[in-house]
Amino acid sequence: MAFPPGSRAVEPRRYRLRILNASNERFWRLRFDVPRHVLPQPTLPFWLIGTDGGFRAPLQMLSFLISPAERYDLIVDFSQLPMGTKVKLTNYPGTPVHYPGVPGQGPHISEIMEFHVTKLLSEDADRTTSPKRLALPTVANFTSKPHARRRE
Repeated sequence: MAFPPGSRAVEPRRYRLRILNASNERFWRLRFDVPRHVLPQPTLPFWLIGTDGGFRAPLQMLSFLISPAERYDLIVDFSQLPMGTKVKLTNYPGTPVHYPGVPGQGPHISEIMEFHVTKLLSEDADRTTSPKRLALPTVANFTSKPHARRRE
């Protein structure tokens, strides 16, 4: 089965996505849209598990704003979706576009990527840990040494 560019066939299981905003100046307000008949709400919830500062306690979200050079680690769960479901990662309306030209006047790019839940599970079951029970390493606080050289 051939999919349009920017789309991926996925299994009905959890996936870890590492997203980097490599845009020069553009902010993106992203969410995972599903057909209205699939879920009670038209947006697939996901879990934020990391940012530029490292891992964090898992936080369930419906959307996020990502600025230039920012990174997010997400867990997206396709396991409760029926086979054949199309999930679109979209930049939803209302997001000002900062590039090119006058701020807020650039072209609106709404569709980023599409996931098709069409692959059979490669194993009998998804053995990954549920984000609700995920224990991630914490980032140690930085403390400077008493005679450390400071630069401004």
